[in-house]
Amino acid sequence: MQQKDLLKEFKNIKFIQLILLIGIEVVFFLVLILNSQLCNSVFTNKNLFLLAAMMWGLMIFSLIVVLYDFYKLKTFAEQNHALNKAAYLDNLTGIPNRYSCDLMFNLYSTEESIKDIGCCLLTISNLPHINDNFDHSIGDKTIKIFCDLLEQVGDRFGFVGRNGGNEFLSIIDNCDENTMSNFIEVLNQNIADYNKSTDSAKIEFNFAYILNSAENVHRFSDLITLTYKKLNLH
Repeated sequence: MQQKDLLKEFKNIKFIQLILLIGIEVVFFLVLILNSQLCNSVFTNKNLFLLAAMMWGLMIFSLIVVLYDFYKLKTFAEQNHALNKAAYLDNLTGIPNRYSCDLMFNLYSTEESIKDIGCCLLTISNLPHINDNFDHSIGDKTIKIFCDLLEQVGDRFGFVGRNGGNEFLSIIDNCDENTMSNFIEVLNQNIADYNKSTDSAKIEFNFAYILNSAENVHRFSDLITLTYKKLNLH
């Protein structure tokens, strides 16, 4: 966050510098154009012409340097975005990865923060069958499609991420039974629509969820543990 703020501040400074340089150059040429006596003196006096040429050359050089700084800022921002994507997003699916999930866990470090959250774990139940009966690339494709559908739905409700392998997580704030049921219902409908539209491997999924408004646990890790236990009973 600090790095992002520093980049923004540096970019603003460079933008102000660019405006000032352009303003000075405009004033410089307006003075020459509007003051015919000064303009004639510049072109007849060698020393004055040299000073004016040096001034103009310095302004042009400064302008080039500022524009180059903007180019480097853009390049650095793109590289930084790529690094963040590699660090926080799953390579295969593009949704938040296990590291991002761990960061989310750290956000829920107090009893108040987990008071009304819902936690849902999901797996592609027929993924082993797909991997055994098709090429593993089909299994990877199935994971990606499932994550695309999960993200489309999950972004409307809360956080969704891939917690590793065939395990996916959704965390919803201010979640009650109706909210969680709606989340599952919309996801199930989207997957059903996908299955009707494809001749490739169909998607089947299992899920289990826990609402802390019902369980009243005091630690997020306990909420995750309860959800795992419930999922494994399915």
